[in-house]
Amino acid sequence: MRKSFFNTLMCVALVSLMLSSCESEQSPLTDNTKLWPAFTYNVQTEEMKYGFINKNGEWAIKPTYDGVTTFSNGVAVVVVYNETTDEYTYSYIDKKGNMKGSFADADQHYCGLARASYDGSIFGFVDASADFKINPLYKAVNNFSDDLALYYDEINENWGYLNTKGEVVIPATKLAMYDALFSFSEGLARVRIEDKYGFIDKNAKQAIPLIWDYVGSFSDGLAIYNIGDKYGFIDKKGDTKIYAMYDDAAFFFENGLAPVEQNGKWGFVNKKGDMKIPAMFDDAYPFCEGMALVEIHGKFGFVNTKGDIAIPAIYTDASTYFHNGLVLVSNETATSETHSYLNKKGEAIWSLSIKTDALPNALSVKSVKANKTKKAMNDVKPSNHYSLGAFRK
Repeated sequence: MRKSFFNTLMCVALVSLMLSSCESEQSPLTDNTKLWPAFTYNVQTEEMKYGFINKNGEWAIKPTYDGVTTFSNGVAVVVVYNETTDEYTYSYIDKKGNMKGSFADADQHYCGLARASYDGSIFGFVDASADFKINPLYKAVNNFSDDLALYYDEINENWGYLNTKGEVVIPATKLAMYDALFSFSEGLARVRIEDKYGFIDKNAKQAIPLIWDYVGSFSDGLAIYNIGDKYGFIDKKGDTKIYAMYDDAAFFFENGLAPVEQNGKWGFVNKKGDMKIPAMFDDAYPFCEGMALVEIHGKFGFVNTKGDIAIPAIYTDASTYFHNGLVLVSNETATSETHSYLNKKGEAIWSLSIKTDALPNALSVKSVKANKTKKAMNDVKPSNHYSLGAFRK
């Protein structure tokens, strides 16, 4: 797998790697606010500050924050660090720069609600106005996906599911037999007993028997399954649609194509299992907005759904997914790094170059390798968003 985009100071990463399938409200995947996180670096003060640029690469919200996310449900999370107290304050900001709320911890919105906490230990859910719609009652609760959220029942010492009204729809007592529970996606949630996986529906009934060595969440009607050391795809009835013949695989995310690995090279198959884009890449990732990240000889670029190289593989790192028509890429030399937002033509609409020899050693922005597997990606599917800066999640 490829290296993480940046470390300590510029962490362009999937914060929650979860594809949030919601019936109505916006999520990081579907939000169409045309503002993108960006940053500045002051060599004298050795500070990075984060704000938002518009489609022309101009500052729409000035870089005054210590961390930001992309927009979701019309607002983004911004973080301010207080050196005196050594504490972070999380707030929400709209596209006009209006601040909302003040929290010790806060996430992006999924299904119209965001996990948030005043004290950093007890969580509830707020709306886009930063008002609590589900009161902070939970020490452990996940973000919403498919309009349900996992919560931890301390009395029964197990997990159950809440709906967006805060009602317990699947109590923990119904799920005590499972060793692991996962978020819902497309009406089904993965479950595990010992080393076998299957799926339950929203009535807590087993929809697909627990017979698989591994399964991923459903995406575009199919889920990855694993038998031995090979991967294939099943449908919502549990029927095999693509036999386990691949050395590795990622999910169908968009455009009816999924990355698969054979004999050390990655290509893309359709839902019939036909190899539509030949396995010729050193690594490949799911399509989003009609583009897929690929690695060729240690460099990164993007292909379109025809398999044509749309953006040449000339970058030392890149964000995994396009977001509202733009993607963040990086080029690194021995003495500098250049970070740019590209459009789908490969044209840079914003760039920032940093001389790495001007940075303190402890705060280098050089990329580092990440030991992630495609299986780890499939455990929580990507939400097509990332954060910049001082996020601790």
